[in-house]
Amino acid sequence: REAMRDPDMRRRVGFLPHAEPATEDLVRARTKRPRSGRTGEDLPRAMKTLNQWLLAEEDLATRDCAQFNLTQLHQLQEELYLGRSPALQEIYHGDNRQLDYQTLAALRAAHHQQRLHAAQAHLEEMVRDGLCHEVVMMFVHHLSASAREVIKATQQLPLLPEHAGHARPAEGAEAFDRYSAQVSCAVCHIQPQESVVV
Repeated sequence: REAMRDPDMRRRVGFLPHAEPATEDLVRARTKRPRSGRTGEDLPRAMKTLNQWLLAEEDLATRDCAQFNLTQLHQLQEELYLGRSPALQEIYHGDNRQLDYQTLAALRAAHHQQRLHAAQAHLEEMVRDGLCHEVVMMFVHHLSASAREVIKATQQLPLLPEHAGHARPAEGAEAFDRYSAQVSCAVCHIQPQESVVV
């Protein structure tokens, strides 16, 4: 009873009926390479393709990544984290889709660090874009089909940034390393270039 007074625990418990992944979730999780129609020749085109899938998702409300602020993205990411399926996380061991956060406290600590980084004007956009990538990855790969329906009923999802990836800044190596990890799943959606033998 004492634990149930914790609002975070109540939110997590509310998602428990949705923790079991559906067959389609397990098939997607065990598929290591993106399926046909979900890739592009470079990062902008790959993200444009994935955005088309998001926009076609029934009952999913979206808006551009740039229209979100960090507070909104952090709140959304917390909700996705509380709704995650542990069974899917187990499948992603050693995979780019694996979550780095073992606890909600660890996620909140990462959010604190992101706020510090984003307070530097030259890092703000990169921090936000990285969060948009990670939030979309969590929605697609870490929620069961029924949990996604719960999120769709209450939340808006950011679209993926459709520009080239951010370059390493002269100052802000830690923020860039975090951004690189956040977009690592998206990079898998870039079509491998065939080598040409002359």
